[in-house]
Amino acid sequence: MCDHLDILAQNRKEDLTGALHQLDSFLAKHVLPPAQRYAVRLAFEELASNVIRHQTALCAFSVAIDLSPLSMMFKDDGSVFNPLEHTVAPDIALPLEQRVAGKLGIHLLRSMVPSMTYERCGHENVIRLQFENGE
Repeated sequence: MCDHLDILAQNRKEDLTGALHQLDSFLAKHVLPPAQRYAVRLAFEELASNVIRHQTALCAFSVAIDLSPLSMMFKDDGSVFNPLEHTVAPDIALPLEQRVAGKLGIHLLRSMVPSMTYERCGHENVIRLQFENGE
C-alpha cells in the first residue's frame, strides 16, 4: 500500500515545524512500530530541514510512503543536491570546537537506512529510502 503527502513550504524554520505536524498526522493514519515511525520522521526532518535551510525561495516537497516494505520517496524542487556525494563521515571523535559544521545529519541518515538512492528528475531531487523492518 502506498500513501502520499504533499507539502508546500517557504524556506523558513517555522515551515519545518508545520511540515512535521503534517507528517505526524499523516503517519498517525498508519499502523507503524514506534522505531519505524521515528526513523521516517527523523529522515523527513533531516531532508526537509536541508531543503528549507538551503533554498532561496518557495520550495515544494513530496513524500510517498509505501508500507510493504517501508520506504519513503522524498522529492523537492530545489537546486541539485545529492546527499550520496557526501561520502566522508564527519569526525565525531574530535572535540566539538574542532568539528566542521554540517554533514552530521546526512551521515546519520545514511547510517540508519539499508538503502538510499538519489536521482535528478527534471527540476526535482528525488531521494528514495528503504527502512529496516520494525518490531
